[in-house]
Amino acid sequence: GPSVDIKTLRPEVTQALITSAHQQNKKALVHIASYSEAKKMIEQDADGLVHSFTNQVADAILIEQAKKNGTFIIATLSVSGSLAGAGEGKALADDADLQAYLSKPQSTALKAVFPKQWQNPKVLQNSLASAKLLHAAGIPILAGTDAGNPGTAHGASMHGELALLVKAGLSPIEALNAA
Repeated sequence: GPSVDIKTLRPEVTQALITSAHQQNKKALVHIASYSEAKKMIEQDADGLVHSFTNQVADAILIEQAKKNGTFIIATLSVSGSLAGAGEGKALADDADLQAYLSKPQSTALKAVFPKQWQNPKVLQNSLASAKLLHAAGIPILAGTDAGNPGTAHGASMHGELALLVKAGLSPIEALNAA
């Protein structure tokens, strides 16, 4: 949220972790929340970013660096929709075709919302716009929901994630491949 101070790793620590992962022939995935974090982790040669950053839309500098480094993005548009207050989770919970397959805890989780003071419609707009630009540039986009957050549920949110990936410009087949 806008007033939450989240402790994060110092750049020298993230660089050491990324380098160590690569030395062991492992991929380094980094959980990011902002454009500046995304840019820094791409510069440090992270293989993948978990989340679309939501504070701004991807620009040519970030896109070119990600393309050059072969970075992939796990977009987590589902949680962006929840942070935007867009009601994506509730729509899934209310979907007549899914209701019979949802457990009570899944339905409850999908209907949960972030506090009003955290909600911002720009979060989803920025995430969709970034995913569209990154995809158009050939940056691999993978499906992920960040389930466990309000408005998401393990398994069920993937249906909404795929629809959001299509909304971001992926074809239905590309969205399925992203999953």
